Amino acid sequence: MVRSFALTYAAVTLRLWLVALIFVQLPFLSGPDPAQIARDNAYAAVPFLSWLPNLVIAE
Repeated sequence: MVRSFALTYAAVTLRLWLVALIFVQLPFLSGPDPAQIARDNAYAAVPFLSWLPNLVIAE
């Protein structure tokens, strides 16, 4: 049950990581649309980051 809750909560963690990684990148980016570039860069790592910490804590 704990593992199931951790994996279900990954949807919330995904959104938290996505927002955090976008805001961390914005001061360092320039160009026509830095928010879109930051979102694309962040979304590459977010699926991994949303599952792994939850599973580590659950186990």
